[in-house]
Amino acid sequence: DAPLWCLTRGAVAVSPGESVPAPLQAAVHGLGRVAALEYPHRWGGTVDLPDTLDERSAERLAAVLADPGGEDQLAVRPAAVFGRRLAAVRTGTPRDWQPTGTVLITGGTG
Repeated sequence: DAPLWCLTRGAVAVSPGESVPAPLQAAVHGLGRVAALEYPHRWGGTVDLPDTLDERSAERLAAVLADPGGEDQLAVRPAAVFGRRLAAVRTGTPRDWQPTGTVLITGGTG
């Protein structure tokens, strides 16, 4: 059986300056991540496409679908193909938490 891929457009941001123009697509992207758990034997992955699919992005998409390189959460952009990663963040100076508005804390009972 061929792998199942979930394609979205504008569902994820790959850099701090990039917006998410289609929040409803983000829900579909999340559904794809759940499908990966339900059907791991059929799952290809999720691929987010840019707002406008130019020729370069289309070539990158074809390359990803032909050989995802073990990745299953990707974002195709004209500049590159991005994979989801966890990255260490430098800890800064501790600051006192000063919330504004309504705050709901869950799981804080230890």
